[in-house]
Amino acid sequence: MRRDFCYNECVMFKFPYQVVKLIKALKEHQFEAYVVGGAVRDIMLGKLPHDYDIATSATPEDAIAIAKEHGWQTVDKLGKNFGTIIVVVNGMGMEVTTFRGERYDKDSHRPAEIWKARNLQEDCKRRDFTVNAMAMDLQGILYDFNGGRKDLENQVLRTVGKAKKRFSEDALRMFRACRFVAELGFDYVDENSKTHKFGDPNSEYYLPRCPVFDVSRCDGLSVERVKAELEKLFCGDFAGKGLAMLMGTGLATAK
Repeated sequence: MRRDFCYNECVMFKFPYQVVKLIKALKEHQFEAYVVGGAVRDIMLGKLPHDYDIATSATPEDAIAIAKEHGWQTVDKLGKNFGTIIVVVNGMGMEVTTFRGERYDKDSHRPAEIWKARNLQEDCKRRDFTVNAMAMDLQGILYDFNGGRKDLENQVLRTVGKAKKRFSEDALRMFRACRFVAELGFDYVDENSKTHKFGDPNSEYYLPRCPVFDVSRCDGLSVERVKAELEKLFCGDFAGKGLAMLMGTGLATAK
């Protein structure tokens, strides 16, 4: 496996002992296991993660069997066909997901097909934004196949691959883009999509290059999922910027 970046300073970060126990248990059975997603992003930003997701080469059945050996509770969150279960170690729940690839069809938020990915790199390619597509092992080695570290340093939010494809797969990602702008204060960047100026140039919320989203696929989204993203947006430290993007992209009037 190719290591694009090794961020040695992260070795100093101390994972919760529950995370260490779970990853070590998976590795003792010869499975790969990494902390992925938002937790890695937060660690790189010097923040304390609120929760931890684990990506592994183990199948849900493998993970359940290992958890049973240790007396840990498991919850089938999304159904084994989606490759995700929750393992509760000493009161701490962690999502454990098998390396996977996915294909979307007409449904704007549920994959039409899911398969086990060959490795961590393939798994990371399916994720939404580069800053959420990094992984880290217990030694603090950073696995960054999509330029997430550079985007963190430049304070930009960028999709993994072309935005049009990512958003057509799951329309909720458009709302998530606004939410992450609100939480992180980053600038959303997409060189391949149409943009326009939005807002008052004298305002701190002025967006000189606001994207125009295709909101037609938002019809398939559940109200609950959209509501959850909006609640997080309004609670963000940069809620005004996120709200400006929500309006400028057309999402605020999406039906």
